[in-house]
Amino acid sequence: MGRQVLLTVLCGLPGSGKSCLARLINDKCEQSASESRTACCVVCYDCLLPSSLAKQLIARDDVTTSTTESKWKEYRECITNAVEAILCKILRNNVQFDQNGALRKEIIEELIGRIGFNLSECYDRLMIVIDDNMYFKSMRYEYYKLARKYNVGFCQIHIRCRIDVAIERNSSRNEPDRIDNNVIFTMNSKFEPPDAINNQWETMSISACNDSIDTFVSTWPKLDAFLQTAFEHPVCASADDEEQKLASREVCSKSMLHQADMILRKIVSDAMKKENRTQLESERLNAARHRLLHDIKIGQFMLNCDLVRQIESGHIKDVEPLVYNQLLEALHCILENKTT
Repeated sequence: MGRQVLLTVLCGLPGSGKSCLARLINDKCEQSASESRTACCVVCYDCLLPSSLAKQLIARDDVTTSTTESKWKEYRECITNAVEAILCKILRNNVQFDQNGALRKEIIEELIGRIGFNLSECYDRLMIVIDDNMYFKSMRYEYYKLARKYNVGFCQIHIRCRIDVAIERNSSRNEPDRIDNNVIFTMNSKFEPPDAINNQWETMSISACNDSIDTFVSTWPKLDAFLQTAFEHPVCASADDEEQKLASREVCSKSMLHQADMILRKIVSDAMKKENRTQLESERLNAARHRLLHDIKIGQFMLNCDLVRQIESGHIKDVEPLVYNQLLEALHCILENKTT
C-alpha cells in the first residue's frame, strides 16, 4: 500500500484561529510520528502570498480585471501548483511543470522551498494543511480537484468566531500582520461557508467554533477523529461527474458575465467618445450597464446563443462582435425605460 495523503483546507476570517489550529495539527503529528508515521506539511498563505495584494483586492466588489488582481490570482495559482508538485513527487516520484503557462517553474520551486517540507522524509501518511481564509468556495474547490486527480483524501475545517473576537485578535497583532478592520467586515459579508447539503464535494467538512482561547485543545479528540476518517476515505476520481458538470456551468456563467461586462464597458466608453456627454448622462449610462449586468446574472436577459456556445467550447476571442449590437440595443432599451 502506498502513502496516504490528506488535503486539509482551513477556512475562516482573519483572527479566527486558523494558524493556531494548523500549528496544533502539526504538533500532534510530530508527537505521534513514531507511532502513526504521519508527517505534516503546513502551507500558510500569509507567509507565501504578498499581503499588500490581498489587502487591496478583498475589499473590491467589481468584476473587472486589473494588473494587481491578475498578479494576485497568478500567485495563488502558483501556490496551488506548488502543492500539486509536492503530491507528484510523493505519489509519482516526479515533478512536471507547465512551461507553456504563466506559472513558471522557478516560481513554483521557490514556493516549495518556502513551504519548507522535506520531500525525502520517511513516513507512511502525509497531511497537507492549507492555512488561508478561503472565503470563496471556488478557492477551496481547487484543492478538491487536486484530491480527486490524485485520489487522496480531502476535508475542510471551517473555523468560526464572532466578528468582534476576530477584530480584537487582529488588533493585538504586530503591524506587518495586522489588517484593516474593514477588510474583516467585507470578507465576513462575502464569506461562503462549506455547504455539505447542497455541494457533494463538501461532504467531508466540519465546523469548529473558536471564540475562546482553548477551544481547539478541548475539541481535539473530535477533530482528530474527523481527520482520521478523512484519511481513510480518499476522493474517487470518477465519482463526481455531476459535480464537475455543475462546476463547469458555474465557470461558464462567470465567464459570460465577465465578457458581457467588458463589452458593455466598451460600449459606454465609445458613447462617451463619440458624443459630448455630460456627467449626468455618464452616470445614466453606467447605471444602465449595472442594470443589464444584473438582468444577465439572474437570467432575465439571455445572451446570444453563439456567445454561449463559444464560451462553453473555450473559444471566446471572437465573442465581442457577436453581442456588441445585442447589448447596445438592450442598453438603449433600458435608457428609454423599455422592456426587452
